[in-house]
Amino acid sequence: MSAQPENLPIYLFGLFRWAGTTPEEFRDHYLNKHVEIGKRIPGVAWYYTFLNREPQTGQEGAPRPDAFAVLCFESEEALREAPNSSAWADAMKDNIGFVSHFDTYSVHRVTLIPEQK
Repeated sequence: MSAQPENLPIYLFGLFRWAGTTPEEFRDHYLNKHVEIGKRIPGVAWYYTFLNREPQTGQEGAPRPDAFAVLCFESEEALREAPNSSAWADAMKDNIGFVSHFDTYSVHRVTLIPEQK
């Protein structure tokens, strides 16, 4: 029996840019290279990204993510296997000089107002 769509494992990643990287450099690399790697991760049912419209430019306050990636996996098994894939390894290598760190959260999607077709 396969999992129902609302029960699939969903992970939110808060991505923080590497020190010395401008918001523009981060966005260019992220949208033109990194997401292409992410699209190759096996077992991903859907993948969205949200770019922070107000990236942090100074040292004031707590660090804010530059982007959020949300990946839904086809199953718990697909989620467990994803870190063993070559695409995952490529993404981790690509982080060097681009993403200083990322926060990971297991989330549950609750649709309050569905997208209109």
